[in-house]
Amino acid sequence: MLGRVLSHLFFFAFILILLSAYGECRSLNRQQHEKLFPKSPTTADHKKFKELDQDFSTAPEVTSKGCLRCHNLAGQQLEKSLHWTWRYRTKEGRVLGKANVLNNF
Repeated sequence: MLGRVLSHLFFFAFILILLSAYGECRSLNRQQHEKLFPKSPTTADHKKFKELDQDFSTAPEVTSKGCLRCHNLAGQQLEKSLHWTWRYRTKEGRVLGKANVLNNF
C-alpha cells in the first residue's frame, strides 16, 4: 500500500515539475527553447504501448494501470531516495523529515 502511495506521489511531483517548466517555457521563442531544452533521445515510444491506449479517469489510475505496469520499481526506488529518507533532529529532540510528517509533499 505504501509503495502505491509513494508511486502516486512521485507521479504527481513529476507532473508538477513539468507544468512549472511549461509555464516558464511558454515565454521563450522556439529558438531559445530549443537551445535551453535540446530534444533528448528516448528509449521508448509511449504511443506504441497498448496499455496506454485507453481513457483514464484519474491521475492515480494512469499511474497504477499505465506507468507502473512497466516502471514497476519506481515506488521502491523513491522510498530509498534521499528525497524521501532525509531526517533532521531539532535541538528540542523533534525528528523532522519526509517520513515523519503528516503532509509530506
